[in-house]
Amino acid sequence: MGVSLFSQSTSDRTKGHSLKLCQGRVRLDIKKNTFVERVVKPWNGLLRLAVEPPSLEVFKKRLDMTRSAMG
Repeated sequence: MGVSLFSQSTSDRTKGHSLKLCQGRVRLDIKKNTFVERVVKPWNGLLRLAVEPPSLEVFKKRLDMTRSAMG
């Protein structure tokens, strides 16, 4: 019965990495600034190299490198 915050894209036509998240439609202005709404677009914009690493340590390093390159 739990509600999932994120849902993974089921499309096979995703560009970039295969772990894209779906963003639901927002009906209220108050929901536009929630954690989920702020995270989905940046996550989907990450490179496959950063999102699909072999370990957590490598993920952290690649995420830091990606974030510093984005400004």
